Amino acid sequence: MPARCTHEDGTKWREGTVYNPTETVECTCDAQGIHTCKCGDGNTPPCDDPTPVTWFNEECEKTCVPEYGLCTGAAGRHFVTFDGEDFVFDGDCTYVIFDFEDVAILADYKGEDTKNLKVAVGFDVGVEGDLLTLKKNQVSLNDGAVEVPASLELARGYQLDLTDIGLKYTATLHKDGRDVVELMWDKESSFSVRAHGSTMDQVEGLCGDFDGEIKNDVSEETLIDYVKSWTVKDMEDCPEPPPPQDHCKEVNVDKEKTSADVKAILTSPLFKPCYDFLEEDVMVPFIENVVQQICVCFGDLDCACAMYDQFAT
Repeated sequence: MPARCTHEDGTKWREGTVYNPTETVECTCDAQGIHTCKCGDGNTPPCDDPTPVTWFNEECEKTCVPEYGLCTGAAGRHFVTFDGEDFVFDGDCTYVIFDFEDVAILADYKGEDTKNLKVAVGFDVGVEGDLLTLKKNQVSLNDGAVEVPASLELARGYQLDLTDIGLKYTATLHKDGRDVVELMWDKESSFSVRAHGSTMDQVEGLCGDFDGEIKNDVSEETLIDYVKSWTVKDMEDCPEPPPPQDHCKEVNVDKEKTSADVKAILTSPLFKPCYDFLEEDVMVPFIENVVQQICVCFGDLDCACAMYDQFAT
């Protein structure tokens, strides 16, 4: 005799048949009389631009949201915000890079120089009263050591999944059927923050406000004021970021030749699709930033590798 399943609402149906208790829930019955349900589009309209991503919450309620936002920091100093604004600063404090509701991500720049660069030496991921701290060789939650990989239950119903593939930490906060935010850090000089589209227009921090408008990300009158506004408030001995400077004046680097070499790399087959996609007013300052990065490292071309990686993302 075929098995029969009983749904939570009392409905019974036979194995092999499908039951739709709501428009976005599909349940099936197996030979053991066990039913499984999953979220689905059903007969609802598909998601389309400008909100092309489908998100089902834990009750399978469907919402169309924007694409994920991506913020990157390369070689310690070079930020690109969720909306595409890029800026350079030499920090020596702890900064809020992402803030959304009860979640905050802090970057700790109070550490050693690497190849003459100030880089983030650690990150804090906070959810209300819980604080995950990432250091190069140490991970802790509320000051207690954490073995990686780990899946941790945090405040406000958040779950945090943490992996370490040797060269990179990945910390992902999940809640209500979505990856709210993901932090990736190479333990050296570069990181990325990926925010779920449902957080759009609700985000703050050095990574910008994620509202689709590039021009309003640096919200203070000057870049220095903007960086200072996201400094952790209770820090002592936190120096003001220095103004941008031409590092190539201080070293024996042929700036014109280096700029031509950088452009040749960016227009090579590997990067050309990205290069052709961007306007000249974006590429000219980016090339200048790469050259400055090489000059900071006294002409070491390897110092620009993180920026090429950032460009490709």
